[in-house]
Amino acid sequence: MTPNVDDSPDPQHSDQFYLNSDDPVRTSDVGYTPSHPSRTALVIVGTRDKPITLGRGGQSTIKIGRRNRQISRVHASIEYSPDLDQFELIVLGLNGVVVDHVLYGQHDRARLVQDSLVDVLGDLVVFKEPSPLLYMARKQEVQDDIFGDDQMELSSMMESEVDRVEEVEEVSFMSVLEEEEEELEKERHRLALELIQEKQEELEEELEEEKEQVVKIEKIETEELEEKEEEEEEEEEEEEKEKEKEKETDYSEIIIDALVFSRKSSMPVSDICERILKTNSSYGQESRETWIARIQYVLRSYPFFGEILRKGKTADGSPKENLYYYSSEKDPVEWRRAAYTQVGRGARKCTLQDKQYFWRIPPKLGRHRGAYIPPPAKAYFESSADGQESRKKHKPLSD
Repeated sequence: MTPNVDDSPDPQHSDQFYLNSDDPVRTSDVGYTPSHPSRTALVIVGTRDKPITLGRGGQSTIKIGRRNRQISRVHASIEYSPDLDQFELIVLGLNGVVVDHVLYGQHDRARLVQDSLVDVLGDLVVFKEPSPLLYMARKQEVQDDIFGDDQMELSSMMESEVDRVEEVEEVSFMSVLEEEEEELEKERHRLALELIQEKQEELEEELEEEKEQVVKIEKIETEELEEKEEEEEEEEEEEEKEKEKEKETDYSEIIIDALVFSRKSSMPVSDICERILKTNSSYGQESRETWIARIQYVLRSYPFFGEILRKGKTADGSPKENLYYYSSEKDPVEWRRAAYTQVGRGARKCTLQDKQYFWRIPPKLGRHRGAYIPPPAKAYFESSADGQESRKKHKPLSD
């Protein structure tokens, strides 16, 4: 049977810190908790037979908050619901109840489980579910009260059975816990082994990849070295072939022919190269640069080729090329020395040195009578005076 709900008192006075039975409190703040709640929690074990009421009045099963006027005389009720097979807290007071940190208002129902924390405006209550064995024992006590002393033996037997069952349950529970701990340890060990194996496999894969990369790099390096060696061998073979060709063909005779049978007594390397390429079309298979380098090497290798060093620049600003000539007197080959001395045109001594010639702009000649004619230079006067004096000295005597 649900108890009647007491009307909440009208607030007239409020205390900031403490509440007394003579001082009414505010009722507008739902879920208000006092500044100094009780620290100890009351433990309540639920019953399936009858409800348990909480409040500050004498009608309540458990009295709480005697000096707290926020708590109603019958503030909450704990009942067992057979339909839902659970315990419920029914809020009867106006200011509500906090169950497991959730606020419930008036006429709300809150489900209670094992160790549910109930906060009734500062008074803490811990709910405990009753054990089925205890329920049976209490039921037996009720039956003993009804049927008399004849059932004492049965009750004692029930109590001993209950104790035995509890001990067996404790032992079985401990054994189950131990088995679970062993299984957990085995699972942890298995997981650790799996992790170690995975890490080892990853390390082995990384090592294999590194080895493959190293092998690939070594192959590439060896291939590059082989290619370089092949290229070097080919270049050496080509150089040897060119040297053999040079040995077979005496380029000095070709250069001597170009110098001797030309109209000039001395020629630069570029002119010698052009003359050689014109004389024989087969020489044009090689580039001009190779021929110039070859001619320079031959001219400097043999002593019967002379060189005239030139200074200054040409009209386009490029440096002048050195001139080269053939000296038949220094040629060790007798037939060539004898033949080219008569045929060839030797270089005169005055042309063996490079001389720089300066020129002067001649004076302008007037086409008209009034045209301006610049006076002659002093050097011209001096040279003309000297000429006249010498003429006077060497003038022949008249008869």
